[in-house]
Amino acid sequence: MKTVIWTPETVVDEPGIYLGVPDEVYRADPCPEPSLNASVAWDCLKKSLAHGAAAHPKIAPTEPDEDDEPSSPTRAQDIGSAAHRLAFGVGPEIALIHAPNWRKKADQEARKAAWEAGEIPLIPKEYRRAKAMAEIAKPILDGLLEGSLVAEAMIVWRDEDGFWFRGLIDRMRADARVVIDFKTTNLVSSPSEAMDLVYKSKAYFQEGFYRWGLDTLDPEGRGRRRFCFLYQEQEPPHMPCLIETSEAGRTLADEQVEGAVNLWKRALHSGAWPGWSLGPYQASPPPWLLSQWEARAAYDENLNPPVIA
Repeated sequence: MKTVIWTPETVVDEPGIYLGVPDEVYRADPCPEPSLNASVAWDCLKKSLAHGAAAHPKIAPTEPDEDDEPSSPTRAQDIGSAAHRLAFGVGPEIALIHAPNWRKKADQEARKAAWEAGEIPLIPKEYRRAKAMAEIAKPILDGLLEGSLVAEAMIVWRDEDGFWFRGLIDRMRADARVVIDFKTTNLVSSPSEAMDLVYKSKAYFQEGFYRWGLDTLDPEGRGRRRFCFLYQEQEPPHMPCLIETSEAGRTLADEQVEGAVNLWKRALHSGAWPGWSLGPYQASPPPWLLSQWEARAAYDENLNPPVIA
């Protein structure tokens, strides 16, 4: 399995693992031909091929709008990024802004300057929260990684028909046998909600896509690879929850990935990227709305015809 440390002179000309690839390079698709990643595959499958084409930088490149300013991270995103940095020991540096809040203009300007420098701006109370989260998550992550970490790894592979595919893995063990997706969130307050989020957020599909890529690059690891989703509350007590997909979930992901890949290959070969049909579609009321109405009709006598003397 070829492994390459990325430099500005690096050319992606064969399958392998490319380390340290800048996000903007990955998003621009550095492969020799248009390559499919998990997000575009999901658009092809769940929306339409037209949506997949529109999201791909080589199929339908968009002209940058110089008037558009890049969106700034939210407070929760900065705290989450800081927790990642403190737990893994890699990633953007933290810029500590000594202020009680972000109300003063000078502090807001300092935060903006930190963002522009590629740093994570935090005030002390935000840093304390990120540190508390990392202190809980780090022993779990260390146990999974066993002292061996590869960060920001772009995997590139080809299938039997010669089509190109790529993925960007956030964190994995150096032998590519354990892949970790660490997410801090306010959307999870129980293990059952974490399990639901794996499927609502298409994380299971991304796992299936990346598992296929790693199995192609590392056939000896097939069936011996772990994909772990570690969710952690941003609010105290910062409870963590480790999730792995079931066999049924992995089977579903494999079937959906195969379907999305077939759609992509057919469209790339033909040059046709159709959207959905115009319709008309018949919209039937959902079961919950019917049940809600039936329940009200049963108890609300005022809905009956009035008795007018």
